[in-house]
Amino acid sequence: MFNAAQPAAVLKMDGWDSHANQAAPAGALANKLCSLDGALSALRDGLGPAWSRSVVVVATEFGREVAFNGTQGTDHGTDGGAFVLGGAVFKGVLSDHLRVATSVLEQTVFPASTAGPDRP
Repeated sequence: MFNAAQPAAVLKMDGWDSHANQAAPAGALANKLCSLDGALSALRDGLGPAWSRSVVVVATEFGREVAFNGTQGTDHGTDGGAFVLGGAVFKGVLSDHLRVATSVLEQTVFPASTAGPDRP
């Protein structure tokens, strides 16, 4: 269940549709990844203490082929990627953000997880 009381934001970064030289250290993909890294670092720093309660999802809007094409890039396909990061990831996401009951988390989703910390 979605908890409307939790603030949410959506940010968009264009220019990821490269089909060539994706492995180049100073190519378009490397530059975009550096920009993403900088944006995520700025977000973490800007959130300060709120970072420990945050969930950030970075996802593509379409898939890519896994194998390189003839120009050392990738073409559109069915493979995609996503990153989930922030101080409230995994057990914390399900508990705090989606309100899954603790008993369900400990017995079904993450069995034997009570022995370790559920969040940083």
